[in-house]
Amino acid sequence: MNGFLGVADVLSGAVNPSGHLPDTFVVNVTSNPAMLNFGIMTYTNYSQASSDLVEADKGKHWNDLIDTGFHWGEWLEPGSSLLAGALKGFTVPDVEVASAYYAWSAGKLAEIAAILGKADDAKRYAQLSDRVKASYRKEFLPNGKVNSKRQCRYVRPIALDLAEEQDKAAIVRELNAAVIANQYRIGTGFLSTPHICNVLSDYGYGETAYRLLENEEQPGWLYEVNQALPPCGRTGTARTSAASPPTP
Repeated sequence: MNGFLGVADVLSGAVNPSGHLPDTFVVNVTSNPAMLNFGIMTYTNYSQASSDLVEADKGKHWNDLIDTGFHWGEWLEPGSSLLAGALKGFTVPDVEVASAYYAWSAGKLAEIAAILGKADDAKRYAQLSDRVKASYRKEFLPNGKVNSKRQCRYVRPIALDLAEEQDKAAIVRELNAAVIANQYRIGTGFLSTPHICNVLSDYGYGETAYRLLENEEQPGWLYEVNQALPPCGRTGTARTSAASPPTP
């Protein structure tokens, strides 16, 4: 995100281009000081009830305080405008996304609190998660159905366990139809793209998930990959030969 500021500094003459990145990247994401505010990282990545999980206590402050306001949300959806999406995010935050992750994060905090032996916190966050889920279903899943043409709105209630169990199969069935109608091209944004293939395959649509994953058309996972390949890689022929083995 600081890349935009770096470009502005160069164009305005505030800095002289030096070849350095405008941001610093750590070798391990958990070494980033910002991660101290997200104990969920430790819990999710390591799943161990050890002293590391004490950091999880810090996560509850994030959950208690940040459930509204600006967020990037489901940005970079194919066919959407990055500028328009950013402006909308600043002025009218996406309540559906915020509500979904409020419920999900509260549920995770309940699990973490239980591991840490904090029964009262575990109960409180579990109840909070249930209440937010109920509100989500009432507002965004009336009669157990999704009323949207956006694929992300079908993925999220399944991936984050927001929908009632009896409604999930029908929601994924509609998602599968939407992916097929979109010619197996990516139709999801930043948040739901990592989940869509698992959601489809978990409910019996493995073929759709693979066709989506292997799609070389734009927008598609392999379209971007193919842009970095030599011409022979884009024609479907062998990308290496016996005389020229791949470099380890």
